[in-house]
Amino acid sequence: MGFVIYIVRQDLSPLTGGELRKHFRSRRNIEMEQEGTAFKATYKNPLTGASFAFTYSSGGRLMEVDKSSAREPGEGFQNVQLSCSIDYLCPSFFAYEASV
Repeated sequence: MGFVIYIVRQDLSPLTGGELRKHFRSRRNIEMEQEGTAFKATYKNPLTGASFAFTYSSGGRLMEVDKSSAREPGEGFQNVQLSCSIDYLCPSFFAYEASV
């Protein structure tokens, strides 16, 4: 069990796979795997066992958000290309490590 965080830029501009791969390559404990046009970057800490995964798809996933809480134009729908999955069943200190 876990939760998924959908990540978009503040200006809602699209992300590119190249910039994300470059970012993840510069991080420790990250393994990347290609899945067609999408890729997955998984963080695993060998000392604590903490892990989480980022999933990127160039085509994105169209998501409807609550239009009543939309504060700016364009917030009704968002094309989400990047998500982060974190398991709940991990001890609480994993959340602190994952946030970094």
